[in-house]
Amino acid sequence: MFGVAPEAIAAWQGSEEDEMIGVLPWCWPAVEVFLAMSTQWRRAGMDGVTVGLDYAALPATLWAMGRRLLPSARSSLFADLQIMEYAALEGLTHGH
Repeated sequence: MFGVAPEAIAAWQGSEEDEMIGVLPWCWPAVEVFLAMSTQWRRAGMDGVTVGLDYAALPATLWAMGRRLLPSARSSLFADLQIMEYAALEGLTHGH
């Protein structure tokens, strides 16, 4: 998942006793787009370090999902994606 080794995911996920994180209903659209973009991570350098999402793929992802965004919703979705991207990168970089 997200180009992370299975053992790293297992370590990060913790046990079944860990608390689950809820998603507020109005956040689901951005979460669904983020998950749909999960194959669009950019890598750089000789070791293929994950550096961020390939936002050039966002229009095609939205089209494939059947999503049309009004201009007023685009900046909000983009900001939400960047927040999730940053958190994912922190987890990938620091092993959280």
